[in-house]
Amino acid sequence: MIGKTGTTIREREEEEGDTEVTVEYRGTPVVTFNSSVIVLNTGGWYSATTSRRMNEVAREYELEYRVFRRVGRYYCEYGNKLYSFLGDTLWLIR
Repeated sequence: MIGKTGTTIREREEEEGDTEVTVEYRGTPVVTFNSSVIVLNTGGWYSATTSRRMNEVAREYELEYRVFRRVGRYYCEYGNKLYSFLGDTLWLIR
């Protein structure tokens, strides 16, 4: 289940017949995905709640990534690889 406080989920049909899902937390689109890409966005908020929402989305939609924070930086495990957030946004190719 994805936390309800301050969270909005929107689904949009794309022209190619794909569906894009966006999960916003307090106005920031923390996760947007379709069949080709997953976009993780902190919006500058490197908080425990932001990473928790990202991980809740991964579990709910079976996206198979995990976001965690270590020494003040965000990291993501996806496809047996470790990625570091170099800015607010991380793009993962599906």
